[in-house]
Amino acid sequence: MFCQYFIPDKKVLEHATGYHDKVKNELREKLEREGFKVATEVECMIKIDDFFIMRGFIDVVASRNNTVHIYEVKSYNLERATLADLYQLSMYYHGMFNLKYKSLISPYVDKKAFLVYKTGSDIVQIEVSKEYLEALYQHVKNFLTSSGSHLLLRYVLGSHCRFCASEKCPFNVRFREEEEM
Repeated sequence: MFCQYFIPDKKVLEHATGYHDKVKNELREKLEREGFKVATEVECMIKIDDFFIMRGFIDVVASRNNTVHIYEVKSYNLERATLADLYQLSMYYHGMFNLKYKSLISPYVDKKAFLVYKTGSDIVQIEVSKEYLEALYQHVKNFLTSSGSHLLLRYVLGSHCRFCASEKCPFNVRFREEEEM
């Protein structure tokens, strides 16, 4: 997800992005060996309401026969998984299968979504049920639309925040603590 306040901490971000790309490429190669057609960094638009659309990039989309899978790759171990990971996957699932690509994907296609973590030398794929993803999406949608302040909520707080060097973000705890001292 994109944040209007995000300013990357370049050193930290370069390291994390390199590792993320490595895990993503390992997953892509594995899926291709299994016979999937694979695309990476697939843009999706997530419609929240008539005025509020979020944009993001799904790390990996794989298709084979009558199956489409989306994968959200994390560049940290499973032990560091957060609820934000699930929220992000639910938003991408909704965006991929319910908005931009809806007309391209038959309702009879088996649609699945996975969180991916690298643990040691293994890639761990966790499938998340459609029902759970839809419930999470509704939760996020209700949260974003109930406050009435779309300007303030154009992003999802998540692990990317630790790579941010923005001093203007109202949610950046690190900079707020420094100002109060």
